[in-house]
Amino acid sequence: MQRVWNVLRAGLQTRGNESIKRSIWNAEFSKGRWACLDHSPGDPVYRYIERYANHGSILDLGCGSGNTATELNAAEYHDYTGVDVSDVAIEMARARLKPSHAIGTIRYIRNDIYRYIPSQTFTVILFRDSIYYIPPAKIRGLLERYSQYLARDGVFIARLWQTTGRHQFIVETIKRAFEIVELYRTGEASTAVIVFRPPRGVGSAEAGQSGLD
Repeated sequence: MQRVWNVLRAGLQTRGNESIKRSIWNAEFSKGRWACLDHSPGDPVYRYIERYANHGSILDLGCGSGNTATELNAAEYHDYTGVDVSDVAIEMARARLKPSHAIGTIRYIRNDIYRYIPSQTFTVILFRDSIYYIPPAKIRGLLERYSQYLARDGVFIARLWQTTGRHQFIVETIKRAFEIVELYRTGEASTAVIVFRPPRGVGSAEAGQSGLD
């Protein structure tokens, strides 16, 4: 029975309407299902976010309970915007903020990433596992829409705990439509951090993609 619910749940979180997705995520955050992600200072994704943030702006799509902003080195970015469909997650994220965080430096917005329209450009747009919850047919379109909000030298960063099996399509979509800037694989070959951007030249894209073959 639990296995059946897990399959149904994943489908609703990926393809359900905003109200359904919010309800499921709210319930899961309230029950502590994602507490395992509340503390992850050793995640290798941080050094890539800090490297490419270049003291600019970060947009975290699917920010969850907010550990990314508070675990990053605050000296490496100017401002951070976290977006999540879950009211509960956003409240948890706001509760993590301390008086030492400058007003306006970190902000959280409750919204569905399909509908959210940024009011600025960003040097980093981050998908920290949230890309799994985008239907395969919509990944490229969503990334292309958010490309409009990348700064001139901005990049997307995707943290993928699983890139094999049914998740291989994510890697293939990125390879086909974007320029791979940098790829990091952890000790387990199936997990990766991928830094990419809209294509600027065939030569650079081909060189970057070679590491994903």
